[in-house]
Amino acid sequence: MQKHVFGLKAGIVCLASVLLSPGLALAAWPEKTIRIVVPFTSGGSADLIAREVAEHLRKSLGQTVVVDNKPGAGANIGTADVARSRADGYTLLLATPGPFTFNKHIFPKLDFDPAVDFSEIVYIADVPGVVLTHPKSKFSDLGEVAEFAKRNPGKISWASPGNGSSGHLMVEQFMSLSGAQVTHVPYKGASQAITDLMAGHVDLALDNVPTAIPHIVSGKLVPIAVTSNNRLESLPKVKSGSESFPGFGLTSWYALMGPKGMPVDVISKINSAVNYYIAQPEVKARWSAMSMFGVGGTPDRLKTHISTEVEKVGKLFETLNSEKK
Repeated sequence: MQKHVFGLKAGIVCLASVLLSPGLALAAWPEKTIRIVVPFTSGGSADLIAREVAEHLRKSLGQTVVVDNKPGAGANIGTADVARSRADGYTLLLATPGPFTFNKHIFPKLDFDPAVDFSEIVYIADVPGVVLTHPKSKFSDLGEVAEFAKRNPGKISWASPGNGSSGHLMVEQFMSLSGAQVTHVPYKGASQAITDLMAGHVDLALDNVPTAIPHIVSGKLVPIAVTSNNRLESLPKVKSGSESFPGFGLTSWYALMGPKGMPVDVISKINSAVNYYIAQPEVKARWSAMSMFGVGGTPDRLKTHISTEVEKVGKLFETLNSEKK
């Protein structure tokens, strides 16, 4: 009898340990608040997308979903926070290119391994950028910027959301393609860079089109190039960067990811909810008007996309590094 009692107790302990394992979800998920970490300050495109997705998940899942801005170190701080979190579906990451494709080429050490420390959930959207200047600027396109910068090396200040951001890479790519020298000014987020640009403290900045359009419409900022391969319907008079310098351009992507080992059923619930949302006609129309293009698909589609981007960015950095030698 004692053997049976001991066996029953051991089984209960074993079952409890399985149910409480961080990588496994209970059937009632979600039972508490879900946190989406945005590794940038509030006000930028990443924050905008995260808050929109969070609101839909709140309605779809019937649970509170909050956005937690954790900026710094080219988005590495917020990204590392998620990598260290429990893989229970209650901490998610609004993922962007920097930590997953650029930063290993820029920072000597990362506190996470982008290739193995995360679970892919869903590819949300692609968003092109726009190079901006202030209304008193003398520049109307990138060709004029390059011409001035060649005569005055380092005199043009070009702000970005931070080291390792898409904006930073655009600065490096511009200098590589044009042969001109500008001064990169990194910030902790796009909103701070844009505020200083409007005040005339810097000459240029790159922002994503959705958050830049209100400033363009109001006349507070002037667009001089978009980073897509072709001109955009939302800014039809603005040249693509490749019109001035073939090869110039990069489109930001946004996705939801979580810590490594997230339960498959939780990933599936979030993936389905986001795919449903971005497929709605009113969402498509509203996003398209802002040059924000929903993607969606399976977690594997996101994984494949990141692998492709890693290879592409790696080749770009090889070129940039060889030119600096």
